[in-house]
Order: sequence, then structure tokens, then C-alpha cells
Amino acid sequence: MTGKIFINYRRGDDPQAAGRLFDRLQDVFEPQQLFLDVDNIAPGLDFVHVLDERVAECNIVLAVIGKGWIDARDAAGARRLDDPDDFVRIEITSALTQGKRVIPVLIGDTPMPHPDQLPEALRPLARRNAVRLTHERFRADTQGLVKALEQALAEIEQSEQEQAKVEAERRADEQRRVQEAEAARRAEEEALKRKAEQEAQERAAAERRRVQEAEAARRAAEFRHREAEAMQRAAAEQAFAVARHSNTVAALEAFLAAHPASALAEAAKALKATLLVREQAYRDAIASGDAAALRSFLRDYRKGDDADAVRNKLKLLQPRQAWQRPRPALLAAAGLATIAIVAMLVVWFRHAPPPNQIAVAARPPANVTAAPPPAVPPPARDANPASAPSPPAAPVPASVPSPQTPIAAEEMVWDLVKDSQDADQLRRFIAEFPSSAHRSDAERLIAAIPSAVSVASAPNPHELARSLQFELKRVGCFNGEVSGDFNDDTKAAWGQFVKRTSIGVADAMSSDAINALRGISKRICPLVCPIGRHVDGELCIGDAPPPRPSVQPEPKPKQQETVVDARLLPVGAIIQGGVTTCGPNGCQRIPKNCHAVRLGRNNPEWKGMGGKIICP
Repeated sequence: MTGKIFINYRRGDDPQAAGRLFDRLQDVFEPQQLFLDVDNIAPGLDFVHVLDERVAECNIVLAVIGKGWIDARDAAGARRLDDPDDFVRIEITSALTQGKRVIPVLIGDTPMPHPDQLPEALRPLARRNAVRLTHERFRADTQGLVKALEQALAEIEQSEQEQAKVEAERRADEQRRVQEAEAARRAEEEALKRKAEQEAQERAAAERRRVQEAEAARRAAEFRHREAEAMQRAAAEQAFAVARHSNTVAALEAFLAAHPASALAEAAKALKATLLVREQAYRDAIASGDAAALRSFLRDYRKGDDADAVRNKLKLLQPRQAWQRPRPALLAAAGLATIAIVAMLVVWFRHAPPPNQIAVAARPPANVTAAPPPAVPPPARDANPASAPSPPAAPVPASVPSPQTPIAAEEMVWDLVKDSQDADQLRRFIAEFPSSAHRSDAERLIAAIPSAVSVASAPNPHELARSLQFELKRVGCFNGEVSGDFNDDTKAAWGQFVKRTSIGVADAMSSDAINALRGISKRICPLVCPIGRHVDGELCIGDAPPPRPSVQPEPKPKQQETVVDARLLPVGAIIQGGVTTCGPNGCQRIPKNCHAVRLGRNNPEWKGMGGKIICP
């Protein structure tokens, strides 16, 4: 028989009776079935929790009640049953709360406690049936208690077995329901899996059909695209032939605008660049007025309207007749006048005050009137040596500058001051000849002189802006005219210079900006050449003219014709040109620049001779 018995007693009440009872119960029950004292609670543990656990391990609780049990008091005189922390009260209360079988054991003639004598938590004890142990009939009384305990333990064990059986059945039912639910879940998953596989197969079949349809549509679109490309290529070739025949920049630009992605675009750009180079060469030759440059142009371009204009210009530069040449007496007078002017300028340069102390007007002398340039016909946009009517001859210039003009004086004064180390003389030259071609060289010499005064100290903002433009032009960032006008081009050039050098100067019109520019001795901004020219070191050199067409080689002997049996090819197959295709209705020749497409019998354009020929 299993089961545990918990003996609850108060040590100060009647401990001998509790001991005799424990000894008598040991004769019947196993020692591990009996609990007498709970005196081994470890430090730090909650004794109420520990007592609850000990009571929960037992099936029956024997509450030993002696004569001093109901009125036992502590050191302070308070009744111990009224103390919530009293061990006896805690054990009996825990047993009543947990539904354990609690048997009151009355010692001797001790009466059963009345409910009014008990605390609220212990009052259910008064309603429990009690047993009595007397000294005279202790063995007989304990024998009745043992039988009652054995019967109670048997009932408890039977109840526990029935409860265990019910619990086992409940668990079996629960397990069966779980298994059934798992089987249903697996069946559902299997059904879903089969459905998913079926849907996947249907999607795969639909995807294959879609791919096949897309492939058929792609092939049809590709066929239409090839036809459109062939038509576009034919149109581009025809337009390029017209533009090349016209041989003008406007026609080539129109072709490039209409066919920018054509395979002939590069050839059109090359031809346009050649025409632009020829135009630039024509303008340079006309503007230079140099006979050698004009002859060089004629060596490169022998025919055309521009060549005729260059020949007319060259005729104007031929030496004059003897009666047109200046006489020796006039030359002598001109020389004396020139010497006098130079002497006066030298004296003025040596004794005149610096330009920062006087106001100098930046304009040419009032007595100088520039001769108008000769009227030259516009350049012809025709690089083809085809014949064309010659333009009318340009008129002869009204006059030729004599040695007494200010231009000759400017050159003589420049020869005197170009090797000078006096910055004031160079500044006076700039003030006297503000439009001189040597102004940039003079400003560079002023910047190279260590003792030169910074331009930023000059009160004239026009000269300050001009120096800024000159320095920006020297480092390659300013491509405009050095005019002394702080315009948008100058600001953009300064911004580009700051961006490429990361120089932290806020004001471009300052001495710091000028000095920062002068401290750089190399090009900062890259050289950009116009169309028709390329960079060669620090210069823009004209592109070489395209090579002249070479002599066509002799045609090779005709090879043996290739014959293709189109009946063996699938529908939609493409046959490249240069072969002969054959079908059920005969054979046909496919030109080299064309191709044939194998059509089906249901196609209305099927001719049965190897396919439909498509030419660009």
C-alpha cells in the first residue's frame, strides 16, 4: 500500500503522545510513508512555501490535539493559533486548502475544539470526524486508527488509480484526436500539394505556349525590323549620295540630322570635317594676306570657287610696276620723319610719369584711320574640283600703310622696350598703344619683373580686368578677347580656374587673384580645338585631308555560283545574298546586297523559287 501520512502536533502540548503514535505507526507503515517534523528548512527559503510542499506530498494529515493545543501561547502571551506564521496553523490550513483528508487525534479526554475557538482558516477542522487516544487503551485506540488509515489510504489509492485511469483515457483520447488531426492535416497538405503540382504544370504549359507565341511574335517583329532597316539603309544611302554630290556642309548637316544613327554617319562627319578644314584654311589664307599662305592653299585645293578667289587675292599681292614704287627721295624723307618720331617717343618714355599717376585713354590715336579690308567673296563650300564660275575680282586696297603710320612707330617703340626691365616703361607702352598686338607680351614681361607693382594696386578697374583676362588666357582657361571687360566669359573662366585648382580666393578682381594666377606656370584648362583641327602640344593643328581615292583594283575572276536548295530549309529561314536559290517552281539569283526569306506555301507571296527577295 502506498500513500504518505503527515503527523501535525505542537511540541509544547503533549509530545510524548505524538512520539508514541509515530512509533506505533512505524510498526505498520514504511518509514518513508511517515512525516513527523519539518525542521530541516534551509536558510533563505520561504517556510510557508516549504510547508505547503511537504503537505502536498502526503495523502492524510493527523492533527494531534492535546489539552494545551487550543490555548498555547508565545512569549508575548498571544495565542499561537492566532499567529499566521505558526507552523501548526500553516500545516493544517494548507491541508484543508489542498483538500487533504485531515483527521483530528484527541489525546486523553481533550474535547474537540469548538469553531468559535478557532481562527477563520482552521474552523473547517471542527467539522472533521476525530479519533481519541487514551493512555489506558492506547494500543486498541491506535489499532482502530491504523485500520482507518489503511482504509483511507486504500480509498485514496483507488481514487488515484481511477483518476489515473481517467487521465490515461483522457490522454489517449487527446492523443487520438491529435493523430486524427495530424492525419487530416497531412491529407490536406497532400491534396494541396497535388493541386499545387497540377497548377504548376498548367502554368508551365501556359508559359510554354506564351514563350512560343512570344517567339513567333519576335520572329515576325524581327522580320519586319529587318525589312524596315533595309528600307532605312536604302533611304540613308540615297540621301548620303545626294549630300556627297552637293558637297556642302549644309547638305551634310541635313543628312546627319535626318540619319544620325546611320552607318554612313561617320563618313558624313569625316566629309563635313574635311569641308570645314578647307573653309578654315580658306579664311586663314584670305585673312593673312600672305602670298606663301595663299600658294599653300592652292597647292592643297586646286579647283573650286574658293581656289579662284585665292588666285584673285594672290594677283593683288603681286609686285607693283616700277612707276608705282616709291621714289628714293620720298623714302629718305619718310626715314627722317620716322627717326624724329622715334626720338620723341624715346624722350617721352624716359621722362613721362608712370601710368598710375596719369589718366590714359584706352583708344587709338585720333589721326589714325584704319583702311577698310578688301572685299573678299565668301568661301565656297565645295571641296570638289568641279568647275564653277569664278567670282569677281576683289578691288585693290585704297592705300598701303607707309613707314610714317603709327603702326610702324608702335613696332619701333616695342623693339626699344621689349628687353627693358623697367615696369613703368612697359606700362607706358600699354597706355600709349592699348590695342597693340604686343600688349599681351608687355603684360607678361611686367608680371615677370620681381620689383613690379601688383596690378591690383592700380585704380583703373579696366586694366585690372584686362590683367585677369590675360592671366586666365595664359593658363588656358579664357578663350575670349582680352578687352578689359569683366563679362560673363571672364567670370566663367575664373570659375573654371578655381574649380580645377581649388584656390580659395573669393574676389576675382583683386590682387590675390592676379598673384594666384601669376604663381602658376603651366596650363590648367585643357586646350579645345575647333572642328577640323586637333591638339598638338600647345597648338591646334589642322587635320590632314582625307586620302584621295585610290585606283580600283581589277575585278577578280568570277567564282563558281553557289546553289541553295530552299526546300530543305525551315519556314522563316534567311538566305544571304550572292547565291542562287531553288524551289519547286525553279531557281532565282539573289544579289549580294539583298537576302531571301523562306516562306510557307500558305503565304500569298510564296513563289516556290527559294524565298522572297528583300533588297535595301
